[in-house]
Amino acid sequence: MKNVAETAAASSGQALTTAKEAKMTAETASSVAGDAKETALRALADVNDLKQSVDHVKKYS
Repeated sequence: MKNVAETAAASSGQALTTAKEAKMTAETASSVAGDAKETALRALADVNDLKQSVDHVKKYS
């Protein structure tokens, strides 16, 4: 029975480690997604600026 308890304890420890690694992976993914969102918003702002510049050139050309 001692071996069963030791095996169960080891498995529990491994499960906890795996859960912690999964949490860190999820946090990293969330951070990457946030960075991607910021990049996309900056790109959209750049596109809008470019469109305004083109419209200005068309209007005054």
